[in-house]
Amino acid sequence: MNIASLLEPPRTQPEPALAEILQPVRSELRRVQQQLRQRLGARAALLREVMDYVFTGQGKFLRPALALLCARAGRRSEADRAVHVGVAVELIHTATLIHDDIIDAAVLRRNRPSVNAKWGNEVSVLSGDFLYARAFRILSGLADPYFLAMMAQTAEEMSKAELVEVEQRGNWLLTEAEYLEMIRGKTAVLMATACQLGAYLSGASETLIQTLATYGRQLGMAFQIADDCLDLIGDERVLGKTTGSDLTRGNVSLALVYLRESLTAQEYDETFGQLQLAREDAEERLARLTQWAHERGHIQRAYQKARHFTQQAKATLAQLNGAAVREPLRQLAEYAVRRSH
Repeated sequence: MNIASLLEPPRTQPEPALAEILQPVRSELRRVQQQLRQRLGARAALLREVMDYVFTGQGKFLRPALALLCARAGRRSEADRAVHVGVAVELIHTATLIHDDIIDAAVLRRNRPSVNAKWGNEVSVLSGDFLYARAFRILSGLADPYFLAMMAQTAEEMSKAELVEVEQRGNWLLTEAEYLEMIRGKTAVLMATACQLGAYLSGASETLIQTLATYGRQLGMAFQIADDCLDLIGDERVLGKTTGSDLTRGNVSLALVYLRESLTAQEYDETFGQLQLAREDAEERLARLTQWAHERGHIQRAYQKARHFTQQAKATLAQLNGAAVREPLRQLAEYAVRRSH
């Protein structure tokens, strides 16, 4: 399904592709990719095999790109250290993907078998742990406690949000406010931290650092809402990852929050009210919910909420007073809700 068709009329000029948006930091991103391979060398043959597999698949490198772009926002250039921050951020992000795939029992990631599908949960857990440890080791090498403190706080928030998601699984009465707070910790905080650390490196003022962190948080909110919608209506062949896993495991997306709020008492009782994921008819009921969410406009409404955060992010960027990084960051805000994979 074309996301843009859910949001607004077709544009006369196509939006730039992600590679074009990230052109200003292309050389630094290449260095991030190189260092991901160089820094992950391990004596254990199995660990080397897993790391080679994980970082051979082409990711978006969106979070390192945010750090690298924001590292150009201030008065000084710290390209080498910015690359190290980008590597650490991508390691944290990749670790969360590996652990999430275990939790979701996902079998696809970037159009290939997930790590857990290929090697099992034990290897996946330990591989994710290794990536976390290596990320903090890299940050410690920057010899500034700011980086460790900020990333430790971020990792703590992300872990708490993931636990809340598990706790709220199957809670079909989840509210919009509760959902938004959950995805803030799950996704938005890491994007905010990537922006914040990059801006700090550039010697930006505290005001500018916090402005860019706010932008990253708003971008992350838009990104995750759109991603949850894609889990309902996306094509695995296009997305390159398992779809439908959130719903089948009882994770509530914003579109389903809106749907539940709109149902009559009888409709609720026939769907959410009697939905037990272990029942034989659970798959049929889940399919009906997805169909209703689409037909009744709730997926479109969720995308509009994502667009709201995109507009907030662009308004935040207006405070940058013509900084060179403002345009690629604006384009990234648009990309967050129009991407197809």
